[in-house]
Amino acid sequence: MVIMKDDTIKKVKNKKIVFFAISCLLLLAMLFGISRMHFYQPVKITVEVKTNTADTYQLFYDTGRDFNEAESVRINVLPADDYQSVVFVLPPVALRHFRIDPGSISKLIEMKKITLETRQQSLAWTPKEILTEFTSFYDFAQMTIVDNRLRLEITGNDPQFVYAQNIDEKINLTDEGSKKRYFIFTILLFFLGIVVIWFWEILPIPPILSILSFINRNKYRILFIFSLMFFLASISIGWNSTLLDYYGFRQTQTAITVSYLLKGGPWLAYETPVLGPPWSIPFEFPLYQWIVASAVKVGGFPIDQSGRFVSVLFFILAIYPIFKILKALKLTTNNILLILSLICFSPQYIFWSRTFMIESTALALSLYYLWIVFLYFENRDSSQKKWHILAGVALFGALAGMVKITTYFTFIFGALLLFLLQLYRQIKEGTDDKKKLVLVEIKFIFFAFVIPTAATLLWISFADSQKSLNPLADFLTSASLKTWNFGTLADRLSMTTWSLFYQRTITDLIGENKLLFIVGYCGLFCNSKYLKIALVSLLLFLIPLCTFTNLHFVHSYYVYGNGIFLIVALGVIIANFVDSDISFKRATGYVLLMIMIICSIAHYYTNFWPAQGATSCYAEIKKDVDAYTSDKDILLIFGADWSSEMPYYLERRTAMVRGVMRDTPKYSNLKKNLSDYRIGALIFCGKEKNAKPEVNTFLRDFNFNHYLPKSYADCDAYYYQEY
Repeated sequence: MVIMKDDTIKKVKNKKIVFFAISCLLLLAMLFGISRMHFYQPVKITVEVKTNTADTYQLFYDTGRDFNEAESVRINVLPADDYQSVVFVLPPVALRHFRIDPGSISKLIEMKKITLETRQQSLAWTPKEILTEFTSFYDFAQMTIVDNRLRLEITGNDPQFVYAQNIDEKINLTDEGSKKRYFIFTILLFFLGIVVIWFWEILPIPPILSILSFINRNKYRILFIFSLMFFLASISIGWNSTLLDYYGFRQTQTAITVSYLLKGGPWLAYETPVLGPPWSIPFEFPLYQWIVASAVKVGGFPIDQSGRFVSVLFFILAIYPIFKILKALKLTTNNILLILSLICFSPQYIFWSRTFMIESTALALSLYYLWIVFLYFENRDSSQKKWHILAGVALFGALAGMVKITTYFTFIFGALLLFLLQLYRQIKEGTDDKKKLVLVEIKFIFFAFVIPTAATLLWISFADSQKSLNPLADFLTSASLKTWNFGTLADRLSMTTWSLFYQRTITDLIGENKLLFIVGYCGLFCNSKYLKIALVSLLLFLIPLCTFTNLHFVHSYYVYGNGIFLIVALGVIIANFVDSDISFKRATGYVLLMIMIICSIAHYYTNFWPAQGATSCYAEIKKDVDAYTSDKDILLIFGADWSSEMPYYLERRTAMVRGVMRDTPKYSNLKKNLSDYRIGALIFCGKEKNAKPEVNTFLRDFNFNHYLPKSYADCDAYYYQEY
């Protein structure tokens, strides 16, 4: 008995030693993750300026996504006889460059100094250094230094100058104190856990062992539940904020469609009233818009929050077919839960799943299409009737293709690969009835490929026919957008293109682009089944990048449709390591898993979270639009491209006039189409704001003999007056 007891004690100690070694590796992983996390300090940029004109100054800060409205700060500046400090307070972000826009009114200003401060350091630029170190001085006619003061004469409506050098090379933006506190807290927590577990036999807390045993048995389920909770908590941030964070033009384009569905507009040739009458310029099949409009109409919920809720709902619905597809590939439930957790932690899927866009709808439909294809082949050799399965394949394929062909393309390619593999297996095994085999394959091709493709082409044809009726929408037809959608061969071969995909796209998906090579290298040591799944997933991830190259280059959210394949590829490799019987390999898998989760969370909080509280910049002009126009009036807007942001928040039908088109048939057709409408206001933004001769010409063209002029930060408006 004593010997057995000694052996038992020895085994327990050996297990504890193994546990301690693995725990140390996990600690190193957490410390490495913390070292990669950026604890940025808040930044204050002060411009000492003298001006005799009231205006709004704006500072844009680049965190790796170029300059955009969501990452900017506005300050109202009043005239003063002496120099005043215009202070821009920035959130703790990965500041790279910044741009200063000193108002939008032609005037003469003087600058004495620009200062950038953190809690610990500061940078200052004298007038001479401003001229030499800042670039892209735009809309300035004169820049001279007088008595150590920089005198700037502003002649345009969009003056700006940029500090294009890397800020992090000049000053340390990291909050080292917070990072040290996280290190110390993590180490103390680790050693406290080790002490408790090591001496559990002599401590009066026996339930700890059972709790730890329960956690160990259910660690993957717990990880998945935690990842889902983290996802839901993250998407709730800024839930009631505006749609003007990233790609506000695309979010409001979808939202304005819903708003006019609710106002009684057609539900198929739906209206997007931004390019004048006729108002229909359809792109995607409006399934998502129909669901959002129905939720608003039935439940009485706000449009913005309803759109976000439906997007999140479709993402959650997409989890089930991912699980079933991976199950069909013979992965274990634990493997699948690990991969699903990585998807839920992905910054790309957290942020874009909460936006007012069709991305999650298209992804969910495509995933259900691919899963039902798997289901068909699983039941192929059974006597079960498969017509309902084929009908499901055709239905989901047609809907996915019509809603978003660029997302569906990846999945129809995946279905084609699966079909070819199954066909090869059938031919290799041989069959007694080749005629029956051919008929079965033709039937599948018809339902899985022909019907979805035909439905998609039919919808594109219908959408093009609607766009061709609008004189301002000719640039939006599929033929006109061919180069824009696909890019050129030079784009595909450009190192700039693939560098951006590596730096931005990969990082947005997994938090740290270097993990692609680290985990990819580990894939060389996977077993053949896992390696094959990883390679096919990687291929499906790359195909859209090589096909719709320009779209993915310009729009970071397009990878939402194929990014799950990259996460699956890396997740499969990590899962294989975690399941290994070799201790070192298993520990490596846990370390990679921890690093990937930590990097994903850090990247989300650094690059996406700050944008989720975007506010509206149209409150002032909205107040005047409501006061001086009726809800049936049309607004003509110049200099804002064809963005739906202003039309959506001003709640008016608009004709966004892109460039000066007078004395052209397009302009004449626009005037003719507007002849039955009352023009409530002409609004000139950007560079068009100060083109006074053109402004006066347009006012005469639309019979604005009496008008009320109003000036705003970025636009001038002329409201029609009867007398």
